Amino acid sequence: MVVLKKVDAIIFTGGLGESYSALRESVCEGLENLGIALCKPTNDNLGNGLVNSSQPNTKVQILRIPTDEELEIALQTKKVLEKTE
Repeated sequence: MVVLKKVDAIIFTGGLGESYSALRESVCEGLENLGIALCKPTNDNLGNGLVNSSQPNTKVQILRIPTDEELEIALQTKKVLEKTE
């Protein structure tokens, strides 16, 4: 186990992390003293691609990153097939 001295970012991804603003808000609630502050208008906006939902000038970035399971499956399949050639 490694103890980190600080948190650089909180990442929300996958079906719940990407789609539910209330979940992101609940997770980040009360963490302002740790440098974690959610920008509610940005959090509530669906947006496309990577979205930074943190307040400006906060220490910790709150990021919403879309998943791409199909791409990951294709990349891993390619690696396996290359090994068998």
